[in-house]
Amino acid sequence: TEQVEGICLNMSKVKEIHRNPNTFTKMRKLRFLKFYSSSFNGENKCKVSYLQDPRFTKEKYLHRHGYPLKSLPSNISAEKLVFLEMPNSSIEQLWDGMKVYHRGKLNQIILATCKMLIAKTPNPTLIPHINKLVILNLRGSKSLKSFPTGIFNLEFLITLDLSGCSKLRGFQRSHLVI
Repeated sequence: TEQVEGICLNMSKVKEIHRNPNTFTKMRKLRFLKFYSSSFNGENKCKVSYLQDPRFTKEKYLHRHGYPLKSLPSNISAEKLVFLEMPNSSIEQLWDGMKVYHRGKLNQIILATCKMLIAKTPNPTLIPHINKLVILNLRGSKSLKSFPTGIFNLEFLITLDLSGCSKLRGFQRSHLVI
């Protein structure tokens, strides 16, 4: 376990996972964690304890399909995180719990079809680590009503997908650089 750098777990065939709180303590090199569903509809019915583990401060890639909680655990640090993908999750507020005060490398956030996601995101220009954001995908987040216009000031942002965000209002054409 000391040499493990990544874990991929297909949760489409798993009903429930019981894990010891110390499951990842010996995995000092763990940098990649992916819980996903390969079922046709992408639905994830597996019950798994959430990521409250001290080991989740060094991950660079975090993929958790169908994450069941309303916000990220407080031990997830954006300081080292490069890729955050949590489609079909119950997340309402991305930044609640996430340590956003460190300089970091986060460049991709994919929260597609997070139907409960609401706009309580901070202005990205005020947060140094998100200035490197290249991809922000909130496609199908039907509860999203507003979005900070500061996102358009991000120097490296290439992809912003807000398609299917049917309640989203307030964008002016001048915000979009085509």
